[in-house]
Amino acid sequence: MKFKFVFSTFIFSMISACSSPTKSMASAENNAFSPRNLIIFYDTQIGVKPLYEAIQQYHAELIYDYQTLKGVAIRVPNNKTIEEATTYFEKVSGVLAVNPDQILSLD
Repeated sequence: MKFKFVFSTFIFSMISACSSPTKSMASAENNAFSPRNLIIFYDTQIGVKPLYEAIQQYHAELIYDYQTLKGVAIRVPNNKTIEEATTYFEKVSGVLAVNPDQILSLD
C-alpha cells in the first residue's frame, strides 16, 4: 500500500515537472483594442434614448446593450475615425464615458 502511494506521488511529480509553462494571458496581442468599436456608458437619470438617437444619426451599428452596466457597444462607420466618433458621442446628452473597446486579461 505504501509503495502505491509513493509510486503515485512520484509519477504525479514527474508529470507536473514535465508540463510546459503557460504563457501569460496579458500579452500585447490580448490587450489590443477592436479598432472600430466603442464602449459608451450613459447616465440612468437621462436614459439611453438620446444615445440611441445619436447612434442612428451617426450611422453607427449597435453591437450590444450592456443593460446591467448602463452602457452600449457600437461599431463606428468606416467613413469615420475613432477620434471623430469619440468626440461626437462625448457631446451626446447623458453620456458619461466613451472608451475604445479593449480585451484585457488578468494574470
